[in-house]
Amino acid sequence: MPRYVFVECCLRTRVRSCAWIALARACFEPAQSLPCTATLSGHCWVYLGPENVHVTALSEVGGQLWIGTLDQGIFRYDGSQRRWNKLAFSGKYVASIVAMPSGDAVWATVSGAAFPDTTFSYVYLSRDNGRTWQPRDGGFAAQQRYYSTVGPFAVDPLNSNRLLLGPPGGRLALSEDGGVTWRQVLGPRDTTVASTLDYLALAFSPTSSRVWAGGSNIDLGEQLARRSDDTGRTWVDRSARTCGTRHGCCSTTPSGQPGSRLGVHLGVGPGNWRRWRDVESCVRTGPPRPV
Repeated sequence: MPRYVFVECCLRTRVRSCAWIALARACFEPAQSLPCTATLSGHCWVYLGPENVHVTALSEVGGQLWIGTLDQGIFRYDGSQRRWNKLAFSGKYVASIVAMPSGDAVWATVSGAAFPDTTFSYVYLSRDNGRTWQPRDGGFAAQQRYYSTVGPFAVDPLNSNRLLLGPPGGRLALSEDGGVTWRQVLGPRDTTVASTLDYLALAFSPTSSRVWAGGSNIDLGEQLARRSDDTGRTWVDRSARTCGTRHGCCSTTPSGQPGSRLGVHLGVGPGNWRRWRDVESCVRTGPPRPV
């Protein structure tokens, strides 16, 4: 059997290191193949490209690899032709691509590539494998006169109709009907007011109603964390400066270590992470230490 050097081969075997977009693992014994670009842990990896593209998002959609880019929209990899094909939002910045496990929907968050470029909607939904896209941001792009850059986006794994979005201006919005309507749950109500808060990440718990939001306070140069225990409806501050107070600062998501206590990881800058181990140790020891 010839060796296939397509990303699809990795996706079928669920090799998660395929997230390294530039290289794809060769999955079968060779007869004829492209030369290895690199060898990692004894495995051959082959460069796939695409050339001159800044990748900002990726997702497996129906067994195929999709990537979002900084200024060229969404590409889809064609394994039979060994090439990338433009799929949607040409010339736009795609911040995230989220495929539903059921396979019946794909979400994408889109912004203009650079000022004065615009976007009609910050959030789009496709139910036909990317052929058509429906705007689903509830008018947030219109409030910004179709400029600015969208923030993080997340889908609740326990309810695919529950969405969280970070519109520009230090805000978070919640939808509980699949993006048909949205309700702002954090941030200034006046969209003309500049906010010093910048939300960068959102995470739903896969087992409970807990949600985390992380980012930074631009003026103060501090990281921030917000927690909701009711699927995003109400929020409390869990930033490092509140650690040890009555508010606490820790999550109930598993830390990933067998037998370990519950905790959360929060990114506070490029390559920098903090971890709160649990509420009790947080109260005892005060602010968390970098890990």
